[in-house]
Amino acid sequence: MSHHVTHRAGEMESGFPIGRFGDLLDELVTPDDEHPDVSVTHESEWSLSVYRSGFVVLENLEAGKPQHLGPVDRSTALELMMVVAQGKVDALKTRPWRPGYPPSTDG
Repeated sequence: MSHHVTHRAGEMESGFPIGRFGDLLDELVTPDDEHPDVSVTHESEWSLSVYRSGFVVLENLEAGKPQHLGPVDRSTALELMMVVAQGKVDALKTRPWRPGYPPSTDG
């Protein structure tokens, strides 16, 4: 199973090392209204977007129905990113997800 990431400026990178997900989150340090998030997408089309505000959005890109959580701290965001990259999305079902997108992704 494989995954790819989307960097803040929109570049996609396949097989981005899980151990470097912290570098991906570091891209969010500076505010940028045009590029507010980074994401990890598993080949199953499950995707997790992380925003500077700490909100995360989980959705299946084929099935829709986004759900959000947060704001979460950096370690939780890293944990969620790793779970999605590994395709273990069922492990996330116990989290208190709320339907739709978060009220604000500003940071």
